[in-house]
Amino acid sequence: MQTETSELMVAAYIAAAGTHVERRLVLTRVADLTEEVGDIDVLGTRFGTAIERTVVEVKSGDAGTTDVFKLAGQALFFGSF
Repeated sequence: MQTETSELMVAAYIAAAGTHVERRLVLTRVADLTEEVGDIDVLGTRFGTAIERTVVEVKSGDAGTTDVFKLAGQALFFGSF
């Protein structure tokens, strides 16, 4: 429940800055759309002269090295890196 509250707070903060916010995105494999390959807690997209994206992963404190690489890959994929 703590993670849910933190996720809502982060999403509200990003939205208050005028950014479009999507929560709990599930990434699936394109070939069959049934295999889940990852998820994103909060994705913020700001539209202007250029599209700016912010990827946020909310953790309860037990994050490890693999989580850092996962987040870096997602940020690279969405062009927010």
